[in-house]
Amino acid sequence: MLARAHPSVLPCAMRNDVGTPVAIISQLNTLPACAPVNASMAASRLAMHDSGSGWFAKPFLYDFFIHYSTPVYPGALRNLLLMHFDGSDHQFVMALDKRTGKTVWQTQRSIDFQDLDKNGKPAADGDLRKAFSTPQVERINGRWEMISLGAKAAYSYDPFTGRELWRVEERGQHSASTRPVVGHGMIFFPTGFSAGQLFAVRTGGEGLITDTHVVWKVKRSVSNKPSILLVDDLIYMIGDAGIASCIDAKTGEQVWQQRIGGEYSASPLYADGRLWFFSEDGKTTVLKPGRVFEQVGENRLDEGFLASPAIAGKAFYLRTRTHLYRIEEK
Repeated sequence: MLARAHPSVLPCAMRNDVGTPVAIISQLNTLPACAPVNASMAASRLAMHDSGSGWFAKPFLYDFFIHYSTPVYPGALRNLLLMHFDGSDHQFVMALDKRTGKTVWQTQRSIDFQDLDKNGKPAADGDLRKAFSTPQVERINGRWEMISLGAKAAYSYDPFTGRELWRVEERGQHSASTRPVVGHGMIFFPTGFSAGQLFAVRTGGEGLITDTHVVWKVKRSVSNKPSILLVDDLIYMIGDAGIASCIDAKTGEQVWQQRIGGEYSASPLYADGRLWFFSEDGKTTVLKPGRVFEQVGENRLDEGFLASPAIAGKAFYLRTRTHLYRIEEK
């Protein structure tokens, strides 16, 4: 069954922008994915609405654009709403009390960008300080961690206090835009734009761990915008230019690589035992997971995909440039 609606009349939960797929409704997160945050040149304001009541928070006022990520509040973290702000002028992470909108903690990014000219201005007007990633919250070795990708560094924070636990620096990349994944005692993430790399970082670090905990790196056809998938022992990713790759998660060795065509902003999905890739020209490519490349399907919606898809129940929600589609087998 296929149903469609125009995005301008949809609730905000169904208007998910480029980034990591977000379920419209889940047991741990009932806040619409894009509703909480509205950024502008003058100020950034956050709003929450729930069953007719709500709050507005205006905890910061800056001169330039602020770039923000999709907020998360896993149920295990009680009443915390966790957010990134990585703009040209300010870079920090914070937690709000989701019941009141009050700031619980706020932590500045700790990396020294080393990008100031003789007049004290950052290179490229601060554009290389921006990032767009959504954090991943995991319980690792008995402690909760918020794994957070910023510009030129990846961080882990204590989500209850905001204390930085560890940092991995990679100054050759910027504008990290994907969500990290965790498995096999490691954390996997693309480092961002400008010939980005895929890092595997061993868990359990403290402080600056670039030289001690990076287990392997992949440099070829790494995605900049689409997030990666970890399925069993294999990592799957789609490069922005349409090259799909399968990487052994434990070793970093390439298992296969295949051009499937198109350009990609939307993140892939693993659903119903298949890998789903959504291109900007509207093509959906379906692969069977495994150590041999095997394409099992291809479909097309002509309007094209920039937003990542969502899943609720057994239905796909696909937002193209002109419509939102619900696709479900009956």
